[in-house]
Amino acid sequence: MSLDPKLAFRHGIQTVLRNAGVTLALSWPWILLLVVIFVVAGFAGSQFVVGNTSVAPNSGTGALFFWIAFLATMFVVVMGFVSVAVNWHRFILRDEFPGVLQRLALGGNVWRYLLRSFMIGLLVVLVLSVPIIIGFFATYPFSDGANQTDLLSQPPIGSVIAQLIVFGVIGILAQTFMFRYGLALPDAALGLNKIGLSESWRLTQGFFGLLFSLSFYFVAMNVGASIVIEVLSRLAGSLSPVAGLLVWLVIGIPVNWFFLFLGITILTTLYGHIVEKRPL
Repeated sequence: MSLDPKLAFRHGIQTVLRNAGVTLALSWPWILLLVVIFVVAGFAGSQFVVGNTSVAPNSGTGALFFWIAFLATMFVVVMGFVSVAVNWHRFILRDEFPGVLQRLALGGNVWRYLLRSFMIGLLVVLVLSVPIIIGFFATYPFSDGANQTDLLSQPPIGSVIAQLIVFGVIGILAQTFMFRYGLALPDAALGLNKIGLSESWRLTQGFFGLLFSLSFYFVAMNVGASIVIEVLSRLAGSLSPVAGLLVWLVIGIPVNWFFLFLGITILTTLYGHIVEKRPL
């Protein structure tokens, strides 16, 4: 039973758009928790201000506060992503929709998903370390990084596009490797623990063309959207810095969130097709 990559990719897009309400429902508890951390951190940070002088970030109290806020934020971001991914897998494959407290729960399947994600990411970086280094040095001359003195200034648009294209090519290879190892992730989300990384690699033998095509569509669409958002943000930013930021907030965040769910959806589709022998 073969799977057409174009149909699979279109199916992934339709699944995310059709269930946009579900993606928001799975995400909002973690988003709210992140907002609470920002509000608390902002309030606590204001307590350091005395007159017009604030505690320096590298002072003892300032450094401690900074690291606590930073680590709390990173924990919520990472665990929120993993929890949402687990619940999204379960929603698609088992038609399960968790309650609010369940969406914030960090059960064993969430921690196994996190560990396997880390292992896959580490393997991909090790395998593609040489192309990544080559890509960095290939795009650095266009970045004007050696001559840029204003840290707040934006790099040339041509440099941004060149970097997106070069690292987009590397991204296609990375995404293909992630799909090959990735069947272990829905397995962890379902709590089955039958498919590890090596077993996922074995099961995806013979599917390289499918995985590479899906990776190409996914990364190409992502890079294309990133270029459009960058151009629109710079055009709006030329009128007002606030306008440029608004473009990124209004368009950039929802688009990036869409691609996050699209990647998870494609992986779920592959698991259903390869492991559970489901039709599209």
